[in-house]
Amino acid sequence: LLQLRAEATALEQPTAVAYLGPEGGLGFQIARAHFGRSAELLECPSIARCLEEVSRGRASYAVFPFESSEDGLSQSALDALANSELVLTAERRVPYRLDLVNQTGNLADIEKLYLTAHAHTVCERFLQKELPKATVMDVRSPVVALQLVRGDAGAAAIVPSGSELGEYQVVRGNVSDEADMRFRFGIATVRPSGRSGRDTTALLFSVDDTAGALFDVLRHFAERGVNLKMLQSRPVKGENWDYLFYVELSGHVTDRALVTAIESVKRSTRFLKVLGSFPSET
Repeated sequence: LLQLRAEATALEQPTAVAYLGPEGGLGFQIARAHFGRSAELLECPSIARCLEEVSRGRASYAVFPFESSEDGLSQSALDALANSELVLTAERRVPYRLDLVNQTGNLADIEKLYLTAHAHTVCERFLQKELPKATVMDVRSPVVALQLVRGDAGAAAIVPSGSELGEYQVVRGNVSDEADMRFRFGIATVRPSGRSGRDTTALLFSVDDTAGALFDVLRHFAERGVNLKMLQSRPVKGENWDYLFYVELSGHVTDRALVTAIESVKRSTRFLKVLGSFPSET
């Protein structure tokens, strides 16, 4: 009876989710959308810290940017995953749009503007063209930007689309210089995910600097009919001219073809780490 009560209490506890800040940013929005409003969201300053919060038991899941249409795969995400025991269990692919908001809905009223440093970078051309005379101030989060606008008819903020605006109005939508920016976020936890029937498996590995070494790894997947969805090389942090290869493969890590291929690959690599299997959103 005591065990049942303990389990029931655990189920009633909100899910703790560590996300890469800032509060109100895209990571915050994805964590809330994926885990619901009842989740306890823990803001973290780095991807490594997100994973650490889960490893130490202070959170159940980590949510972090993994790839962007602008910069490709995140080096810091790969470094953090390579040094963690957590596994990827889900992905979220989302557009990244920023809106200009204020209290009046009128562009001509804007004398000062609050936004994050990242938003400032990706909206540079828009600001120069549409708000050349406005005083632009970088703040730590979209939440802070909106707070600073409150009660000031001459102030505006640039925040992610979908932010809770309350009294504010959208002056211009999707104001980033690249109109079709997209992000892929990873969700990692302690326990691997089960099969979904439409899975992707991610691996990191390194090989000797010899002719045919990479081919020798990839042929194990081809011989077993495993589809290679992505292959990228990344420099090893702190090691000159040494590279890790990141691959994504169709299928779940427990599929027979992948099990046998990975066993063979172990003999052809210096380093191999399965980062996890997750349902594909494409």
